[in-house]
Amino acid sequence: MEITLVGFIIIPVSLYFFIKNKALPLLYIFVFLTPFVATTIMQKEGSQFGMQPSFFAAALLIALTFLRMIKYPVIITRVQFKFLWGIILFWLFSLISLNFPTFHLLLNTKTELINPLLTTVAYSSEYQDYTMTQFYYLTFFLLTSLAIMVHVDSYDKLIRVIQTLLMATLFTCLWGLLVRYPTFFLNRTYPDWIFNNHAGYAQGWDQNFIFIPRLSSVAPEPSMYGFFLTIVFALLLFMSSYKVYVFRKRYQNLLLLLVLLTSIVTTSSTSYLGIFIVLSIFLALNVKALRFLKINRRLFIVSRVSLYIALIMFLLIQMALIYVGIGFEDILSTLQNITINKYQGGSGEDRYQLFIRGISIFVETLGIGTGSGTNRTVDLISTMLANIGLLGMVSFLIMIGGPLLISFRFYRRRLNINYEFAILSLALTASFSSAILLNIVAIPDFIFMYYWLIFGLLLSLPKIAQHSGR
Repeated sequence: MEITLVGFIIIPVSLYFFIKNKALPLLYIFVFLTPFVATTIMQKEGSQFGMQPSFFAAALLIALTFLRMIKYPVIITRVQFKFLWGIILFWLFSLISLNFPTFHLLLNTKTELINPLLTTVAYSSEYQDYTMTQFYYLTFFLLTSLAIMVHVDSYDKLIRVIQTLLMATLFTCLWGLLVRYPTFFLNRTYPDWIFNNHAGYAQGWDQNFIFIPRLSSVAPEPSMYGFFLTIVFALLLFMSSYKVYVFRKRYQNLLLLLVLLTSIVTTSSTSYLGIFIVLSIFLALNVKALRFLKINRRLFIVSRVSLYIALIMFLLIQMALIYVGIGFEDILSTLQNITINKYQGGSGEDRYQLFIRGISIFVETLGIGTGSGTNRTVDLISTMLANIGLLGMVSFLIMIGGPLLISFRFYRRRLNINYEFAILSLALTASFSSAILLNIVAIPDFIFMYYWLIFGLLLSLPKIAQHSGR
């Protein structure tokens, strides 16, 4: 087993704070590391084994939380207690669903599974080893969110967590733009051994789009990085539009522009779809102003963001026309291929067929599903229906629906009581909602730690509101 460069830094620092019983520094380390999906802190030659740095920090944070619970009782609010029951309901149903193969064996149901992890044809009446691994991951992610709920119990801590996440975003954007770009244009070797070294992922940092590299930064490939940027873009857009700043106004607005620029140059359809989803949510919350054609400050911000998008696209096209010498028609054709044509044919056709197959499994199993983690399509709905059926889907909606509803209520009811807390509640709601909508149409996986970070922050809001008088 070999420890990587990042591992030599993260492992001793994290262990130090764990031994010293310092939960908050460990939490902030975890938050900063959440975007580094393509990175491992240790690796074994010839093996696909790897451990993301955020996983290591999260494991220590969870362990520290349990150790503290032994000595000191953890006090949660009544609302958080309801959240906890929703999480337990979904977790228990996922656990029970692991035994669905026995049920299908008794019923003589033989539905063919669909999952990239399968190397041979498998059926619903057969147990698959990888389902237990998937369940272990789900348990780990849920425990991580609960640990965040326990430790983020004040408004100041919430601000620091968001600041840390935004600083991590700044680093990943600059790494992509200031390291990947120069190495590409100067024909130098990209140092993938630093942040793109996880053998368990197909690293796509070397993908190119006509005359520029497709940015994946510290993620395995552009669409995964686009997923992360969407979550952060939602946070920044709502905070800046409603004049809530966790940094100086100038710096936060510049970071919003940088995230927008990076999202576009990823040339990822997931990133573009994410921008569209976030803007749609924003406009939906300002539909009253739209109805009366009242251009308030928030709509002006969206108009300016749209102008930035158009300007960035214009500059990229001009670079292609002037410095690369390709035709305008070639650029439009390529843009059409990675957006419209991707969904109308090729990738889009494959996605549609996988969606239909997932729904077919749901129907063939009489709405029960084949068990947690057994199938994987390309969207959340068909994947979950094929795996845990209608009841499992309902339990999942209960788990995420409660925190989303309560956080939106904080926005509506506390807007005139504590403006900043209300807007941060709205920003977190929009951020997590954007992630869920992207799950529905593009990425069905729950493997991203920043996803569970935002969920954990939603869980923490009732305690923050109660203990800080907000």
